[in-house]
Amino acid sequence: MLPPRLSVRCAPTLVALVAGAMLLAPAADSSAAKWHECPAPPLRTYLQRRGAVTSPFVHPGHEIGIVLSEAQTLASGGFSTAPDGNTVSIEFVSLFGNRIALDPITVAAVSPSTLYFDFPDTRQILGRVLAGPVQVRVVTDGKITAEIDPRRFVALPPAANVAQIVAGYDQDAMAALDARGALWIPIEFSGYGPAEIPMPNCPSMYIPLSAFAVAVDVRANGGGTDAIPPLRAARHADVYLGDFIVFGENAYGHRQSRVSFFRMPRGFGLGICAINDAVDLVLRVSGRSRWARPGSQFAQWVTDSHPLRITLRDVSVEEDIKMELGTIHFDSFGNSCDF
Repeated sequence: MLPPRLSVRCAPTLVALVAGAMLLAPAADSSAAKWHECPAPPLRTYLQRRGAVTSPFVHPGHEIGIVLSEAQTLASGGFSTAPDGNTVSIEFVSLFGNRIALDPITVAAVSPSTLYFDFPDTRQILGRVLAGPVQVRVVTDGKITAEIDPRRFVALPPAANVAQIVAGYDQDAMAALDARGALWIPIEFSGYGPAEIPMPNCPSMYIPLSAFAVAVDVRANGGGTDAIPPLRAARHADVYLGDFIVFGENAYGHRQSRVSFFRMPRGFGLGICAINDAVDLVLRVSGRSRWARPGSQFAQWVTDSHPLRITLRDVSVEEDIKMELGTIHFDSFGNSCDF
């Protein structure tokens, strides 16, 4: 049985998270994007117990890479490049409820120090979405060659499509709660199609956006104060890139920037003034460590590695939102909104 779905009913004490853009105004510079520096190789990796991963998160069915240092490769002998030479064990380390182990998979490494594999889509294996902290172990010739810490790695639920929301469809969306009490919300804009805007300094695929606002809050269906997680404490979010091919390299997992929430009529939100955006983004909403500990109010929604279910709703036409947006001179990224 799924936990209660969280629907969008903007309450004064709740956080309004913006998936994508709260304000998009025509920019004076047609090549403007909402970041100031283009991600360029070499892209960073994220250290783990043994080895490092190419991203701190992974979407269902997406490829993830594990890399070893020279010392780690020499100490363990490294990965095997033979077919089925490495056994990858994946376990969802549920914050509340039961741990869930998937059947091991076998893969060949690219080199003794680099291994890639497709992270399983649990909808195809178990018939439901799993999300949250994940432990990964790689065994080669009977030795543990890599070990991914569930406190530093999170499996995401499927991304929500913002274009459908702006088209008038309230959409179920999902977030993952990690072991440090942060919420990860994957979103995509592929429904808009590509933008015909040359960006020679950052060649990649972008999408055009129109002005809109998307609000999210966390009052569960049925109401009641016990149905409200303590998201009022959230104050900012980190923005990560999903698939983003630039200079021939995929910047998947690249932390692009940190943004602060604006005070909005019904809570908090993000403001963005730009002409385009990347196709896939992941928001990491900073929370409190106690949200992931025993006694957390989130336990009723994310037990047994269930994702946190929310509903996104376009609120662009609401008069108080439009008035508030008109007073913003600089967006959450520091871009000017006065055009």
